[in-house]
Amino acid sequence: MLFWLGLVAGLIIGWVIEWIIDWRFWRRDLHQSLDSERKWRESLAAAQQEIADLRRQLAEQSALVAVPVAPLEDPLDAVVYRDPLEQINGVGATDARRLNDAGIFTFQQLAATDPTRLQAIIQPESWQKVDLDAWIAEANAFAQSDTRLSPLSSQPTNSPNE
Repeated sequence: MLFWLGLVAGLIIGWVIEWIIDWRFWRRDLHQSLDSERKWRESLAAAQQEIADLRRQLAEQSALVAVPVAPLEDPLDAVVYRDPLEQINGVGATDARRLNDAGIFTFQQLAATDPTRLQAIIQPESWQKVDLDAWIAEANAFAQSDTRLSPLSSQPTNSPNE
């Protein structure tokens, strides 16, 4: 019986010592981490409040400064239509890219461009034979037929207003 009493007393004393160690060391770290988390949450709340105040101030200042904007006559003028310039005989992918880089996206824009400007944009090598007048004539013919690609699909439409 004395053996069992010693075993139970040893278990109880071991449990009490483990509880003291746990309380003394591990739970203290838990409380420190909880305090740190609370401080970070308070800092985050303060930052969110400051952001909300700055947004409110910005909205108030934006309301005071009204910039007049002229409305577009036709909202579709803001959409950039890109005609397939490669359909013109002699215009390759590189030439089309150079024309696009220079701000020429449509057959109508190409037809209205001066041959000397086209020469400066394309910059053909001396061995290349480029008939810029034929490009302009063919672009004019395509522009007159008014077959364009829709800006949202590759299906041709009769008019950009459709």
